[in-house]
Amino acid sequence: MQSLKKEEFGYYKNQEIDKITLTNDNGFQISVINLGAIIQSIKLPEGFAKRELTLGFNDLAGYLSPEYRENYPYFGAVIGRHSSRILNGETQINGKKISLKKNHAGHHLHGGEIGFDSKVWKFENFDNSRVTLSLFSPDGDENYPGNLNVEVTYELNDENEITVSYSAKTDQPTIINLTQHTYFNLNQSCDSILKDEIKINAKRILEFNSDVVPTGEILDVENTKFDFSMFKMIPAEIDNSFLVESDKKPVGVLRNEDQTIEMKVYTNQKILHIYSGFYIPELKPEGRRTTQPNAGVCFETQGFLDAENHEKFPSNVLNSNDIYNHKTKFSFKF
Repeated sequence: MQSLKKEEFGYYKNQEIDKITLTNDNGFQISVINLGAIIQSIKLPEGFAKRELTLGFNDLAGYLSPEYRENYPYFGAVIGRHSSRILNGETQINGKKISLKKNHAGHHLHGGEIGFDSKVWKFENFDNSRVTLSLFSPDGDENYPGNLNVEVTYELNDENEITVSYSAKTDQPTIINLTQHTYFNLNQSCDSILKDEIKINAKRILEFNSDVVPTGEILDVENTKFDFSMFKMIPAEIDNSFLVESDKKPVGVLRNEDQTIEMKVYTNQKILHIYSGFYIPELKPEGRRTTQPNAGVCFETQGFLDAENHEKFPSNVLNSNDIYNHKTKFSFKF
């Protein structure tokens, strides 16, 4: 029987942080906290010794510790208003130039200094199969224009599928490009994902400069190291954006070394960004997997990166009469 459990997780800036755990009829679980709308945990059923599939912490202190924040990897968080890098923090919205806060090597990264990952969300609605969190981002937040209302819903079904749905409305034109930054590691004991395999159903990739910012060019992957049309082991330093071909078939597949667990990713977004976590800090969370470089891999579905600075890219502008609406599904087989 599907169930829901809500419990206190701690306090952040005098605001209560709670954790909600959804469990399906198979015993498969997802836990979410309202700091950063973070996926705190995804666990296999009892028959698999409640094996943890993600990186994270079992207490709030871990998410706030200086050791974690110094080389901040955004474990499990919702990224916004705009994921990935914006060149020099400069963009434009309907022809108007906008200067965003620079927080990473002179660029704007993952929403700025205090992005959606570090804000306290509100648990809006929840039942035994889904939980919705909301966030209000005021006009001028990290220099973004417009009052923005955002909702993220996590839904778990008995087919062991987790669907993440994003919606947002603004009162004036802004840019928005949300993603989910969970690091997956499907192994029982190995703290590295480098012997795990990925398959990516994409024929094209964005060209990046040395700062992982798009040049504006789109490249074919056939017969290159970025051709993952067949399963390959995860490269140690992959941090690249693949163009989604279809929302009807999985854009990405991850399977562990012994091929006993598989995760398929479906999305109506335009980009799948794969990051192999080569900057993950070395940490030893109590009761969780030890972290280190390549301890997990991210499947970040999103819009085109730095889109407003490239004429050929589809825009991430949200106008006041529009609704931002995207979905990503993580389907597990074990």
